[in-house]
Amino acid sequence: MAKSPNILKKVLPILLLGGAGFAAYKAVNLSSSIDSLKFDFKDVVYKGIKSFVLSLNVRFDVINPSNSAYTIEFISLDLLLPDGKIVGQIRQPNFNTEITKKGISTLTLVSKTNLLTGGIGLATEILNFFSGAALPDITVKGRIRANGILLNINEVVKLSK
Repeated sequence: MAKSPNILKKVLPILLLGGAGFAAYKAVNLSSSIDSLKFDFKDVVYKGIKSFVLSLNVRFDVINPSNSAYTIEFISLDLLLPDGKIVGQIRQPNFNTEITKKGISTLTLVSKTNLLTGGIGLATEILNFFSGAALPDITVKGRIRANGILLNINEVVKLSK
């Protein structure tokens, strides 16, 4: 039993150093692999206006080229017209959707915006804008957090009916 403390003094620092090295490797590996996770916003689908509530669906693919599993923890997106007016917001702080497979996963998020909160003038302007023949492009801008890392989103997509 007398040799046990000597072995512990030699082995414990090696184990601690090895554990710290492994943790650093995993952190760097996760950080670089999360960069390979891509978001391809397909379109924003105009679902109509009912009782001054504008409904839009945002469809996008999550492309996972690696064998790593990811958890999309929260999503915070603004939907902007070409002139910068916000026509929709998606706030899902507890999204917690796991992307486990390699390949493409398609997600659809719903935005419902009460047009009267911006005043009757803005509501009328947006009603006229969306009732026109040519629908505008929509900028999807915001952040998505996956595995604890924030990813910035800024894409222009087609608005379709």
